[in-house]
Amino acid sequence: IFLQKAESPDLGKQCGVKSCNQLAFLPITCNECRCSFCELHFAFEAHSCQRSLSQDARVPSCQLYSKPVPTPKRQRPDAVMNDHLSKYCEVYRKKRIFVSVLLARMQEKR
Repeated sequence: IFLQKAESPDLGKQCGVKSCNQLAFLPITCNECRCSFCELHFAFEAHSCQRSLSQDARVPSCQLYSKPVPTPKRQRPDAVMNDHLSKYCEVYRKKRIFVSVLLARMQEKR
């Protein structure tokens, strides 16, 4: 439930996002930064929480062989996945080697 600040200044709390002028009747407190937010900005991504990585419990799956890729705390899942694909993924490495060999053979036939 949103109210404008002038309507009832003693109810609720102002959303912690500077550009949001909503007075949240039922504010939600972020577990990490401890600021209060309206229902539109309570998610880590919505208020750009700098401490959100400690609560991020996503485990991405490799798109090539559908197995989970372990993600250490305080590391972004997308960065870990890129690292996995470029250095550790066996399926990806085999595909890259196959393509490299195939391209080399095509060059030899010319």
